Amino acid sequence: MGFEIPNWAFHPIMQQLDGVAAHAFYFPFSTRKLQQLRAGPLLQEVIEVLSSSEEVREERKWNSEKRLFIYSTHDTMLAALLTALEVYNMKAPPFGATIIFELYKTDNGKRFITALYLNETESENPIVLRLPACNRKESCSFETFISNTKYLIPKNWRHKCGLKNLEEEENDQKLDFKGEENITFFGKVIKKVQNKTITYHSKG
Repeated sequence: MGFEIPNWAFHPIMQQLDGVAAHAFYFPFSTRKLQQLRAGPLLQEVIEVLSSSEEVREERKWNSEKRLFIYSTHDTMLAALLTALEVYNMKAPPFGATIIFELYKTDNGKRFITALYLNETESENPIVLRLPACNRKESCSFETFISNTKYLIPKNWRHKCGLKNLEEEENDQKLDFKGEENITFFGKVIKKVQNKTITYHSKG
């Protein structure tokens, strides 16, 4: 914004503020349940994409040759995923921070996964994340990764969030009109309703 840094904001103070900011990214995802709710769906998406089963590709209409998938998100989501995977470095993700998952397949068909983190805006050299899910190694079998992270993926995300399932929500959004009514939009009649029963149930 072009503002000058005030005189009181000397080095020790800025260090403390950096620490506060870093913890602000950690505490909202510091419990297993929060990690499941915030990072679980994204981790499930990553695993489904990397699995690339024929069923998934057909359902999402992916080209069979597609090899690169890019997602854009917020720094808070990166912090949630890093915290869930137990590799958050307690530093706020900088602008342009990127988490990369690479999947390799050997000649005999075995699959291995590597995770990397680009945590410097000016850098093009990501660091390798030694995930506990991979026993702190630079890579591990994809099956090991899936097995060691499955506890992070909620079986029913909506239920864990205290939400109704989609069918219940659809049933709650009926409208009920009796008699003859005109539906207007900015003073103009756009539809005439006769003998229609519409009910609406408020979630509150």
